[in-house]
Parts: sequence; C-alpha cells; structure tokens
Amino acid sequence: MRDRIRLGIIGTSGWTELMYLKNLHNRADVEIAGLCGRSRERLAEMAARYGATATYTDFRQLITEGDLDAVIVAAPDDRHCEMVLAAVGKGLHVLCEKPLANNATDARAMLAAAEQAKVKHMVLFTWRWQPHFQFLKSMVDDGTFGAVYRAQFSFLAGFARDQSYQWRLDPGRANGVAGDLGSHMIDMSRWLFGEIASVSATLGTSIGRSTIAGHETGSGNDSAHLSLQFENGILGVVDTSVVAHSADMLARHVVRIEGERATLELEHIFSGASAGASIRLMRADTDTIDTLPVPERFFGTSSPADFLDIYNKEQVGVLEFLAAIRQDRRPEPGFDAGVKVQAVVDAALRSHVEGRRIPVATVA
Repeated sequence: MRDRIRLGIIGTSGWTELMYLKNLHNRADVEIAGLCGRSRERLAEMAARYGATATYTDFRQLITEGDLDAVIVAAPDDRHCEMVLAAVGKGLHVLCEKPLANNATDARAMLAAAEQAKVKHMVLFTWRWQPHFQFLKSMVDDGTFGAVYRAQFSFLAGFARDQSYQWRLDPGRANGVAGDLGSHMIDMSRWLFGEIASVSATLGTSIGRSTIAGHETGSGNDSAHLSLQFENGILGVVDTSVVAHSADMLARHVVRIEGERATLELEHIFSGASAGASIRLMRADTDTIDTLPVPERFFGTSSPADFLDIYNKEQVGVLEFLAAIRQDRRPEPGFDAGVKVQAVVDAALRSHVEGRRIPVATVA
C-alpha cells in the first residue's frame, strides 16, 4: 500500500465539493490524483482550490491513465453503472453515491463485479452516520422500544419548486424523489429494522416541467409515499418530497417510532433559526414527555453546531471508505445495501404503476 491513497473523483457538483473535496484535500493519507467533470472551467477551478493533480473530461481516461487506487462516483444516477463497472474492471476500490443504480438489475451487476474483482465497495447513505441517528440506532438495539409496531421516516425539501431543469426529476436519468431522498429513508429504515418484505406506493408529480428545456419527455415524481411491510411484521412509512416549502430550514428529517415500551419522535432541521436535532420520548409507563439530548460520545471530536463536521472529523462517510482500504476490511454500507434499497425503489415504482402491493422478492 502506498503512503497516500491515489483517489479519482468523478463529478464536480456542489455536493462533491461539500462532501468529498473539502474533507479530503488537506489530508496527508490521500492524494486527489484525478478529478473528472464536463466543464473544463469548473475542473480548473476545483483543481486549483483543492489540489487535484490532474483533470479529465472522460471518466474512462481517468480510470485507465490516472494510476489510481480508488474512485468516487458522484455523477448523476444514470451514469453510476457504467462508471462503477469500468472502475472495478481495472481493480479499483469504489465509493458510489446513492442510489447505487437506476434499477436492481444494474445494481446486482455492480455488486457481482465488485465482489469478483475483490475490491472494496461502498454506497454513501449519508445520514446513518449522523449522531442523532446513531443514538436512535443504539436505543433500538438496547430494547428501549420493546416490540416495535410502526415506524415513519420523512425527508422533506423544497429544491424542486423552481422552474429549472432537475436531472433528478428527469425520467431518463433518475427515479425522482423516490430514488433520491427516498433511497436514504429506505436505507435508514432497513438499517434500523431489517429487511422489507413488500411495498405499496403512491408517487406524485405536483409541478409539471414539460415546458422546461431538458424535460420535454416529462417530469419524474417530486413526492412519494411508501407503505412498507417489514419481514418481521413491523409496519413502516417512507414519506418524501422535494416540493415542500422549507423556509430557512433547507430540509428536514422526521422519524417516529411506535413500540411496546415507548414512542419516539425525532426531527432534524438542517439550517436556519431552528437548526439541530430534537428528540422526544414518551415511555408507556408514564404520562411525561422526555426531551433527550444526543450524548456527547456520538459526536466524537465533531461540532454539534455543524451537522456536516462529522464527515471531516470522524471515521465516517468517505473517511470510513479510505480506512477500510488501509485496514483491508469491508466498509459499510457496501453495494449489497445499495442492491437491497434499489429493489425496494423498483418495487415502489412498479406498485404505483400497477396499483397494488409488490413483494420485494419478486423484483427482477
């Protein structure tokens, strides 16, 4: 193993900058050996700001000529499969943005290729590392709720309210909010409560975009409501929207768990005057409502005032991916998690079209 992992990054979006470039450029154990994007001007700007060794407009050239150890795929969803397969075909470790693919068939092919190549593989399901969700996971695991009856997961944002092209809502490129924010909440739900047996879904398109350049073929779903049945009998709801006016909050998560011993409500507001996580616990043996702080141990050295700081300070996200390469172990969550989430998304899309509940096991 080289002293510095030579890393290639495909994608130059604001998210790539926020989640990867800002967290990696000043580390002694990694070199941003190549940066790939469509705009040469943007590439030059990002390379100068974050010290990328070389830039490319063709991902194949990055993969074949970059002398890399690993690749981050942070391109739009419809490009994930070909980019991941090209990278693992060259024996490179791969971190892929969620969702892993646009359908379960491609996702399974990506997992099989990575396993055959014996490379490290990981999907960035960003939110499961947040301290409040780690705390929630510990409460589920230690039996705080007893038998869980029902759980609800909401991810609400408003970035699709404007009249602009949104590749996430382009049916030729992505699966709308069901595949975008929905994949996060599906991952969260199965991380907490296990595998999902069946799905009934209603998908909505509140804002038509057919008059917007790029959306001539239509607009994907901008709100999604999924009714889940877990294999263990728990009932679940995933509720997502990108047309919810969020004022100064930017976006928010809302989770509710109803169980034998307690009910819990968690809200995480991303920004603004009310930013932060709040947790309310209602135990079945009392009539009081307890407001729970997130214990300090879940933050490590990161700042509770900045919910993104943990990705820079702790071994989570991309830093977990790099650690797994160095320690020769399997990072979590791997492509297998991406496959399982995609099967649920596919079942939801099919359920909406067919108007019936779809067993996840029947997804091709």
